[in-house]
Amino acid sequence: PCIIDWDAAEREAVALQSRMRAAGWRAYFGRWLNDVKLAALERRLLKEATHTVCASPVDVNYFVRHGARGKVVALPNCVDIPPLRTSTTGAFGSDPVVLFVGLINYWPNRDGLLHLVREIWPKVREQLPTARLRIVGRGVTPDVKLLNGHSGIEVVGPVNDVAPEYFASHVAVAPMRFSVGSSIKVLEALAYRRPLITYSVSAKRHGLIDGQHAHVVDCADDFAARIVESCIHSKKTARMVCRGYELVSTEFDRKHVIELTRRLAASACQQC
Repeated sequence: PCIIDWDAAEREAVALQSRMRAAGWRAYFGRWLNDVKLAALERRLLKEATHTVCASPVDVNYFVRHGARGKVVALPNCVDIPPLRTSTTGAFGSDPVVLFVGLINYWPNRDGLLHLVREIWPKVREQLPTARLRIVGRGVTPDVKLLNGHSGIEVVGPVNDVAPEYFASHVAVAPMRFSVGSSIKVLEALAYRRPLITYSVSAKRHGLIDGQHAHVVDCADDFAARIVESCIHSKKTARMVCRGYELVSTEFDRKHVIELTRRLAASACQQC
């Protein structure tokens, strides 16, 4: 058997980002050429694979539409579910704390973070002047590093343990506009029982329903409004937070995903 682990179908997201950023005929030609190369690589590998592994049902549908000949299976990212504990929300003080966690130099994360800072965060600060945004993760880029100390933004960088950051935050955000694969930051926020605000492009990859598991929005204004609402009226989100925790505990727990992986390996071995 030939198993291809794609992680995610990035071609569409890369093309969309290129259309938004490209300027001039050279940039457009480069975008077109890159898309042609990615398409050719996809076709070749999808024809060779007996099993195609990807991170979400969205990716499964994409690869099936684009000619996968073998079996296509979604194996999502997973997290260790932390034990339930009394919330320590506000450990950094009484000011509202908004948390972003991620590998910052990964292009969807960096784009989403800069979008958050430029288009969403000013609207939040208009309503919550003392709100703080903590940016946690490896790969801090020079432009992100310069944000530290401005408008309540704290660039923390890498930490040994993200648990204290989650427990001390009021809200977690996943502002990626180009979502690929399955996002650890989405799963972690649910596992640590924090109200999550995210765009629909990420929510659909994890089966999240607006108001049931997380706040799912489609524009910067709504994103900012949900942050403010979750910080001010935290008790109103309690039921949503519990349902999000139930979802991640059932579908994205590490032990569950490991078992799915073993079943896939056993199925592939039967074809030997």
